[in-house]
Amino acid sequence: MTADIVLLETTLPGEWDEEQVISFATLRVEAGLAACVQRRIGSTYRWRGELCDEQEWCLRLKTSESSLQELVAALVAAHPYDEPQVVHWRAGASDGYADWVEEQTG
Repeated sequence: MTADIVLLETTLPGEWDEEQVISFATLRVEAGLAACVQRRIGSTYRWRGELCDEQEWCLRLKTSESSLQELVAALVAAHPYDEPQVVHWRAGASDGYADWVEEQTG
C-alpha cells in the first residue's frame, strides 16, 4: 500500500556555509512544517539575461498536505533570494513513512 506525502524543493545561495543551511532547515523541522530536509546541488540557469553556473544548496523537504501552505509561506518569507524557487508535488510513499511525515507535520 502507498499513501501520499508532499515533496517541496527550494534552493539557497552556494556561498552559505553548511551551518547556515542546517539552521535554515532545522527551523522548518522544529516548527513542525517539514519532517525531513535533504540538501546540495549545482545549478545552471539564466538570471536577468546572464548565464549563471553556480553551486547552490538544494533543499528537499518532506511535508504533509495539511502543512504545505504554511511551509511555502515560511520559506518565501525567510528566503534570501528575490524570487526563490519553491516547487512542490505529491508523491506516493509507504504507509509507514507517510504516517511518520503526517505525525511530524500534521
